[in-house]
Amino acid sequence: LPPRALHHLFELVQGIDDLVYVKMLRRMTYRPEFNFDSLGWQQTSGFEKRFRALDVHQMCEQSPDRRNRITLTGDCDATGMPRARIEFRWSDLDIVSILRTQDILKEEFARAGIGELRVERRDGYPVLAQMSAHHPSGTTRMSSNPRQGVVDADCKVHGTSNLFITSSSVFPTSGFAPPTLTILALAIRVADRIKAVLRAPAHHLFDTASATETSGQT
Repeated sequence: LPPRALHHLFELVQGIDDLVYVKMLRRMTYRPEFNFDSLGWQQTSGFEKRFRALDVHQMCEQSPDRRNRITLTGDCDATGMPRARIEFRWSDLDIVSILRTQDILKEEFARAGIGELRVERRDGYPVLAQMSAHHPSGTTRMSSNPRQGVVDADCKVHGTSNLFITSSSVFPTSGFAPPTLTILALAIRVADRIKAVLRAPAHHLFDTASATETSGQT
């Protein structure tokens, strides 16, 4: 038996209604696509008669913040590599934007007669359901100005002729949707760019990119 077996058994009994609902009643009452991931409730007729309430989850993009960054510390790990220091925080602008969006939605729900949107707050702040969608981005931001970013519009590192970065780290802003397709599109575009460069005579390598950076057209 695992440690504290009786304690776990008591918790199981307390949550038995949830287990029954998830494993049995939900499958008999609704089709499996009615869940948070698939948004299946939108695909049926008369859904307003089937559901007494709907949960609203707000996904939001953080505004760029120079203080959010990754730097190296003076300490090393077991392999001798410098440890990373991650500085991450929500700005006041992020919080105000979230709260204002919720207020606008609440007002519009009431005005349109759709129903009552109940906004949950804790000490005046929005309630955090999940800290991140696990789509880290930024830290090698794309910008035509080396002072404002790490790579140019071709994902080439400023000041380096043969180093490209193709990941979500080059995103100027994070967005909230999965970034995989955008990363793939960037990688394909950079690969085409590198192939074109490699076909060119050696003395023309990256001349176009340098001229583009100088003219400010990236």
